[in-house]
Amino acid sequence: MLSLALRTELVHACVSLLCLSNAARCWEADVRPYQPDGATALLLHFDGSTTDSSSHAVPVEAKGAAWCDDGVTGGALACNGETMLGVPAPAGIKGGFTVEAWLRVTRPAEPQSYVVARHAGAFEAGLDVDPSGRCRPYLLVWTDRGAFAARTYEKLLFGRWAHLAFTYDPEAENEHPLALCVHGEHVRSYKRKNEWMAKGALKPGDGPLTLMEHFVGAVDEVRVSAGPRKPEDLMCPWSSGRWGDFEPFRPDVVNEPAPDGWNPARVWLAAVEAVPTFNSIGLYVRFSHDTNRNVKCGVRYRSESDAPWQRGMDLVRSVQEPEFRGSLLMLEDDTGYEIEICAEDPDGGTSERISLKQRTWSERTPVAERRELPSGVLKEPFRIRASGRADGWIVYLPPRGLTTTIDVGRTAPYAVRIEESAYVILDRVTVRGGAEHGVLVSNSRHVRIRRCEITDWGLAGKRNAKGLFCRPDGGVINCQDAIHLGLMTRQIVVEDNYIHTPRGTATCWRFGHPVGPQATTLGYNG
Repeated sequence: MLSLALRTELVHACVSLLCLSNAARCWEADVRPYQPDGATALLLHFDGSTTDSSSHAVPVEAKGAAWCDDGVTGGALACNGETMLGVPAPAGIKGGFTVEAWLRVTRPAEPQSYVVARHAGAFEAGLDVDPSGRCRPYLLVWTDRGAFAARTYEKLLFGRWAHLAFTYDPEAENEHPLALCVHGEHVRSYKRKNEWMAKGALKPGDGPLTLMEHFVGAVDEVRVSAGPRKPEDLMCPWSSGRWGDFEPFRPDVVNEPAPDGWNPARVWLAAVEAVPTFNSIGLYVRFSHDTNRNVKCGVRYRSESDAPWQRGMDLVRSVQEPEFRGSLLMLEDDTGYEIEICAEDPDGGTSERISLKQRTWSERTPVAERRELPSGVLKEPFRIRASGRADGWIVYLPPRGLTTTIDVGRTAPYAVRIEESAYVILDRVTVRGGAEHGVLVSNSRHVRIRRCEITDWGLAGKRNAKGLFCRPDGGVINCQDAIHLGLMTRQIVVEDNYIHTPRGTATCWRFGHPVGPQATTLGYNG
């Protein structure tokens, strides 16, 4: 039996589009159409046509082409699953290649693969997608040394533009000749045996290069390059090293761009995002220049009640992007703080300070509405879709003096689903069953789950030949959760709950890394 009182503060303050300012203006990422260069084998802008803009001007055969006007750089190709493009196979890719595209992916009705680019027998770049929320890039190559693959656990969000790049570089000096990039950053790959240890020249392949096969969504700015490109060559102004949802960086303060003639070795602080929880504030400081990487970034803070200034721990430089990160800790809840960021640079002294204010979360939840559940045992899944306010939360709870149990057994994938909700509390409810999860939270913010008992969720499964517990369809049982916090959820608090006795058991270390039921998972699948 597992007894757990858990309080989790979830803030998805993910990844990086500089889009808000401390004034009314908006500082947008500067996304421009690709310009062809000597390595460009194919370039499609999709501004109302499928004309190749590279120097090769290859003919493009389009099936079911349709257009939308809300692309990244103008128009875009709208794909309905029947759309497909064919072009002559590009020359010069035997020694490596890069396929890039801006994609906005639509959630499918059933699991399948969306193929971005395929040259039969040589390579395939695409996305594994399913309705539960999975949208994962993959790259397969066939060379004179064998077949190799790169896959990733990282997922894209459905319905949002993302820049993807798939690269094969057989001459790579590191151990990753197959590279998957999202918004210009390498995403973590996993391998089966030596799959990503690819080497050798690509096989010639058969037939034309096909694009967007089975794809549903929109695509813009497709570029195929003969030879591998480096991350700095990609069009990736939304880059970030923060894993997860690939959501925009939302700065609280944006500085003006560095003036013309600014010393490239001297740092320029560009923007600050401050992400609060109850007793801490996370800081993300974007910067430019500092070509010799010798800057130290300090921070000081005080409460708004004229308390003396205190020095925080110096912020730490990200190894993946130009950003300092750190936290202010042991703060008071529901308190406003003044914060000053200052970078010390030997190449120019102290930069101009960036100042901002942020308030920590409040422990108090003023309730505007009580929505009582029926007493007794409910045999159907309970769904919450509601929005309160910061000064008026909505609480779901049993009638006074009575109890409510939601018990669906294995008849539904979850017992309670909270979706598209804000400022909502689930309080003192007993949750039993759910073939996947007890409570599923998706696309919601400011939700609190407290004083609930959650039990008997998930599937027991049967062991396969490798010792892993599997579903009836053969899939491995993993991340079946008492409380599952899906993608696009943020500011979720799970506290003072009794979570115990899942339906199944975890696979032990004897058979590999344990998989199975869990109390809570953050941001994994939908």
